[in-house]
Amino acid sequence: MTLQEASLIYKKVVDEDFDREMIALKERYLSKIYCNYMFFCIEDSQTGKRRAYSSNPDWQRSFIDYNLINKCALYAATVNFPKESGIDKFMFLWKQIPNQGKAQKEVAGIRAEHGIGNGLSITKVMGGKQFMLGLGTDPKDHELEHKYQIALPTIMTMFKEACYLS
Repeated sequence: MTLQEASLIYKKVVDEDFDREMIALKERYLSKIYCNYMFFCIEDSQTGKRRAYSSNPDWQRSFIDYNLINKCALYAATVNFPKESGIDKFMFLWKQIPNQGKAQKEVAGIRAEHGIGNGLSITKVMGGKQFMLGLGTDPKDHELEHKYQIALPTIMTMFKEACYLS
């Protein structure tokens, strides 16, 4: 799955209050849900702006600042599925989304180099905005994949709080 040019958002908004709220959320929940990585993003289709937080600042620079996000199979699935299916909420394990082509494989490799390899993503479209949460673990750690159903109530609470904080 790839992104069409019309789906790409290039305007990154820096919001220190948003970052502080996401850090507090990360500290409150990550250790409870078998994760060491969190990504939360809000994209506004009307303004074309994106607010994003990543618990891994080095990956954030690569993923957002250098626009790897626009070549990422996980991001493409998160953005495209609600548009193509008409369903406004969607959740998937990262292993369910195949990388298509060299660019997507490179993004997955760079993500793994940053210690992020297995996880899940949730998205919700509401009021012209798309909310996206990515939770991940080390590439060698499959705990989240095996136990995500147990952690799902906590994960959904975290996602709901993140959406309302924004």
